[in-house]
Amino acid sequence: AQKPEATATKPGSQESFYDRYMKAGYAAVQRRDTASALLYFRRALDERPQDQFALQAIRNAEASRNRSDSRPNDRRQ
Repeated sequence: AQKPEATATKPGSQESFYDRYMKAGYAAVQRRDTASALLYFRRALDERPQDQFALQAIRNAEASRNRSDSRPNDRRQ
């Protein structure tokens, strides 16, 4: 049960774990599922520490969460 390397790919796939986590994070953002998005972006960051794309995605998701928290009468449903 070793942790995969940052460049490791799943057997039969050309996508790295980092790429899969980032795509899952962006998909969660589209669903407005900020908690899941943050989880996936942080997992991507675990695969590539200090990665600027993952760091920016985390900042954006946190800002989005904070904006939605500050709108108690949000009419989108």
